[in-house]
Amino acid sequence: MKQNYSRENPFYAKITERKPLCTVDSGKEIYHLVVDLQGSGISYEVGDCLAILPSNHPVKVDQLLKVLGLNVKDHLLDPRSGVEVEAGELLGKRLNINDCPLSLVKKLAESQKEDNLQNLLNDKQKVKELDLVHFLERYGTGQLSVQEIVNSLRPMMPRFYSIASSMDTVGDEVHLTVALGKCFIDGVKRHGVCTDYLCHQVPLHQQELPVYLHPHRGFTLPGNHTAPIIMVGPGTGIAPFRGFMQQREKVAAHPKHWLFFGDWTKENHYYYGDYWENLASKGMLRLDLAFSRDQAEKIYVQHRMHENGKELFAWLQEGAYFYVCGNASKMAKDVDQALHQVLEEHGNLSSEDAKAYVKQMRSDKRYLRDVY
Repeated sequence: MKQNYSRENPFYAKITERKPLCTVDSGKEIYHLVVDLQGSGISYEVGDCLAILPSNHPVKVDQLLKVLGLNVKDHLLDPRSGVEVEAGELLGKRLNINDCPLSLVKKLAESQKEDNLQNLLNDKQKVKELDLVHFLERYGTGQLSVQEIVNSLRPMMPRFYSIASSMDTVGDEVHLTVALGKCFIDGVKRHGVCTDYLCHQVPLHQQELPVYLHPHRGFTLPGNHTAPIIMVGPGTGIAPFRGFMQQREKVAAHPKHWLFFGDWTKENHYYYGDYWENLASKGMLRLDLAFSRDQAEKIYVQHRMHENGKELFAWLQEGAYFYVCGNASKMAKDVDQALHQVLEEHGNLSSEDAKAYVKQMRSDKRYLRDVY
């Protein structure tokens, strides 16, 4: 049976395991989740993502209902569908109730003509950091109706998580590696909506997690099972490569697999370390690790690439596929720069020739990235 699930028609799965991958005092909260897909007909490939449709934290929903003077059973129009739904459903599952949209600030400023609001509008960065409940508590709702406020809110968007397993190995399950997002915005401690939902809110063994499959766009293993692969996945960027290696074990691929992994400390942040070490002991995986806080100087995956540049270039010359997964804003850029420098230094290429080499790798779909 082929799955036809979507944002509008998700499958309701259940989380059967939620295991912390860090110690309590490690400074991070990273979890390994097992999601049961039995009965869904969902079939996935390594490199695919699982789309999750989260719910807002119930405390946050209650706070907003109170600010707006609503009862959970009151009815409002869903701005996206035009369908009348209960306020608890609308604010709990269908709308983003953390962020305060600029359009709402503008509407309230127009209705109130208050100087503080006008001044706030001049600081776009501060508007981006507003907490919706605190904003409405501070400035009130003015002349705006509840429906007008609701109409200004953004829809709840699905989140996509790299699948950390191979279906050939785990069957009707999806494994995920989830980092609980934490930050302070507008003086309020915030957790990521979906990460908090997955790590703290969804009860175990209950079929109430709305999901659907988000297929990869080329970020998967090569069809040639003997092609060497180089994987760069610090932090939770490690997730898809666990699936890659489970799949490569199943097809008895040759042992030319190379993983660059890093995080803060080896003791507390070596996710799935036993698995990687076992593969390495069997000759199935070459490991290069970079734990930034285990020594005085900061060491990252790009430094390990430089240190092993000669062999890295040799692998690329053999036709190795080069994968990067993780943070787009810093890590992926640093890794890309390191790749160019390795080509220049160990391939004796000019800067322009190194760029052309990388461009050809992209064209041949041998340089693949899943960054966020």
